[in-house]
Amino acid sequence: MAVRSADQLLRSVAALTLATLFALSLGSSASLAALTPAGQINSSKALVATSSQALQNGADVSWLPTIEQAGSKFYNANRKATDPLLLMKRAGLNIARVRLWVGPSTQHGSLTEVLALAKRIKAAGLQLVLDLHYSDWWADPGKQNKPAAWANLTQPQLVQKVHDYTTSVLTKFASQNTAPAWVQVGNEVGNGILWPNGQIDQWTSSKFTAMTSLLNAGIKAAHQTSPRTKVMIHLETGGDASKTDGWLTYSFANGLIKPDAIGLSYYSQWAGPLSNLSASIAVVATKWHLPVAVAETAYANTTVSVSQQVIDVSKAGLPGFAFTNSGQAAYATAVCALLRSAAGSKALGVWWWEAFSPNSAQLRWQLEPSQIASSSLVSGGGKANAAMAALGAAK
Repeated sequence: MAVRSADQLLRSVAALTLATLFALSLGSSASLAALTPAGQINSSKALVATSSQALQNGADVSWLPTIEQAGSKFYNANRKATDPLLLMKRAGLNIARVRLWVGPSTQHGSLTEVLALAKRIKAAGLQLVLDLHYSDWWADPGKQNKPAAWANLTQPQLVQKVHDYTTSVLTKFASQNTAPAWVQVGNEVGNGILWPNGQIDQWTSSKFTAMTSLLNAGIKAAHQTSPRTKVMIHLETGGDASKTDGWLTYSFANGLIKPDAIGLSYYSQWAGPLSNLSASIAVVATKWHLPVAVAETAYANTTVSVSQQVIDVSKAGLPGFAFTNSGQAAYATAVCALLRSAAGSKALGVWWWEAFSPNSAQLRWQLEPSQIASSSLVSGGGKANAAMAALGAAK
């Protein structure tokens, strides 16, 4: 299939009504009101959102230095080489998200690399979301390993270490005038953080108290060190409204300091239909009165790849959204519309994982970023694709 241009896609997306998008995505007659529990608790801060403000959409760019160092180049619509971050800005995106590891084995995810990338992000006119994993490597629902240097700390020592580390990191960003707009205190922490100390393998007060003391250490450090930086708690529960609500209920009951927002991950192969995402968003925004972002999502634009992909097309398909360039872009538009509908004025934005993938066959085979080659926001030729344009156009 020939790749459609961004302008062609935007014209076709504009022709779709929101009703059509939701009929495709929700796949049921249940109203948002039926999915929404009654609200009781107020947010600690009034944040971005009014219904008239555009969504702050964006994408994770953590792999960009690795891809560039291996030789990938990126190009604007006139086929001129350009900083890929400018592709995001010119497409209308606002957010660049970057993960930070404590003691990685290579420069990827290191403080040195992320500080340098933060300068580029600011120069491109984008806002930085700093994703603190509190680990030497990936932290997610299946693993939240303590950094090796923190392995033998007691619980009180670990709480202090989280505070001191967060303070040190944010001080360095502030000192180079790149304080993050948002900081995630942990990555996908629905099963806890810094295992085994903060692991939620049983839903008990003692388990949640241990976890919230660690999260609170990071939240307090962020408030003290970088007061203009807003704090997000990131859960992987975009497909599970019950777990989203239960986690928030237990966490606040056991001392969690209310964050400025909740971020939800949503991938259809694990989280199911978009109606599940709508229900989780509604829990956050309507019951808990917290601003909410879709902090991670992605959808493939092809079924053909040169290596194993994170998005498994045998499991991730949604009715009405083909694994094509136009299907991926329609998915991006639908998720944005769903977020706005389910969260109203508390809708923050949709952040893709990730923006950039290698753009030569050799590099796609050799680099870890090859795993998102079929779902990134650039074409195989290194240009912004239709989904990037759709995210930038969504309001």
